[in-house]
This record gives sequence, C-alpha cells and structure tokens, in this order.
Amino acid sequence: TTPDFLFSPERLSTDKNPFPVASPEITLWLWTATLLKLPLDDFRKVFPVDPVERSLRWACETAGELLAVKRLLVESRLDFESASGILGAAEIEPGRWEELARLEALAAQETTALGMREESDAQMEAADLGTLPPEITSVVVCGVPDLRLIAATALEQHAQSIPVTILVEAPEVEKAAFDELGRPLPETWMDREIPIQDPENSILSASSSDDQAAMAVDLVKNLDDPARQAAIGIPDPALSIPLSAALKSHDIGAYDPAGNAITGEG
Repeated sequence: TTPDFLFSPERLSTDKNPFPVASPEITLWLWTATLLKLPLDDFRKVFPVDPVERSLRWACETAGELLAVKRLLVESRLDFESASGILGAAEIEPGRWEELARLEALAAQETTALGMREESDAQMEAADLGTLPPEITSVVVCGVPDLRLIAATALEQHAQSIPVTILVEAPEVEKAAFDELGRPLPETWMDREIPIQDPENSILSASSSDDQAAMAVDLVKNLDDPARQAAIGIPDPALSIPLSAALKSHDIGAYDPAGNAITGEG
C-alpha cells in the first residue's frame, strides 16, 4: 500500500488504444502455451537439446526466464526483434537472437488472437504517449541514479506539459556531475578518487572464504549486541555458509535475508 502521491509507471495510460493489455500473468501463460507446442528442432540455437521432460513446469519456468530478459530489454526500449538487429550486426550470437525474435512473434500472435496487446508494446507506447490523471500537476523523481531509457522517455514527454523535478542526493556543488535526469556522468566520475578514511587499516585482505568469515567475526564479536549493532555485507553468496558458521561458533546470532523480498518476512 502506498500513499496517493506516489505514482508508479504501471498507472500510466494512453487512452488511445481500445485493446486491453495482457497482464504479466496472462503473458506468462501465453508464452508457456507457445513453448509447449513449439517445434524445438526449428529453434536449436535457443534449445540445443530437448528438455528431460517437456512438461508444463518446464514451459512455465522457461517462459518466466525469457520474459525476464525481455523486460530488461524493454527498459532500454527494445524487444527481442529490435535487439536481434543490433546484436546480430555486432555478430553477438545472431542465430540465437533471431530465434528469440521468432519465438517472440509467435507469442505475440497468441496475444493478438485473444484481442489483447503485448505488455511490452503498451509500456513503450505509454512512455511515448502516456497521459497522467488531471489531478497530477507535477512529477518528482526521488533516488533513481540509473534511470532507464523507457522511464527517461516518459519523463521527457511529461515535462512538456507539467513540471518534472529530479532529486539527487548530492551537494549542490556536484550538480554539474549529473545529467538533467539525475544520472551520474561517466566522464566526470571515472577518474574521481574515492575518499576512504585510513585505507591501510579500514581495508583488510583475506585469501579465502574462511579467512574472510573469521576476520568479519573479529570485527563484531566485541560489540555489546552484535546482532543488533552490525550488518555484514557479502559480495559473494558462497561466503554465507562459512560466515554463518563462524558467527555461530561465537554465539552470535545472525539473519541471512538470502535475497528474499522484505514483504515476505514476518
């Protein structure tokens, strides 16, 4: 639940197309159905070998993986077909991307047969032509340093009719280091020296996962309540097991979120 002044891109509407948009759930099932009847021999760049069992579960999981890639492409205003042209010209697995584009077209036919629009088409159309409800008189973007192209397109379109403000968490003197959409300018930041206080003593090196775990425990074990006072970030999930064991050996309680969404926690 979010307050009324928070507005997600999914609420944008074009009001120019009479056909409903296929929901993510419908899209997933349409791709699943497409995969179940797909002639795999014609798509050997994508499916070099047959699945052990061509089941509903396999099709659903595979469809989910393919759609996750497609949604990343849509953030850059691409789909499999347009990406195929770009990556094919660069000789980056052209055959594989061509097959993905064909698979995408088959799924799109299933969507059209239901009298619906592709979710990705609607998102890109909304970025170009989307309208905001009349009660929205300004747009404020907070804490988005890596604004995607599709969102940038939408903001530029809305900025023609209402004020758009980008909030950047940085001192005013750093304003020139960001573009008009709040994104850091690479040419400004690439050669910046990152100020690290006392790096000789604050950056410690360890040669193995066990050594890293032991070092982390040494840093927190003398705290009054380590479980409440310290958070340990790990760049590699493989460190989780030795770190948990090292903490347990010192009777230090720990919680590993393991990438789970906070909404799923009690």
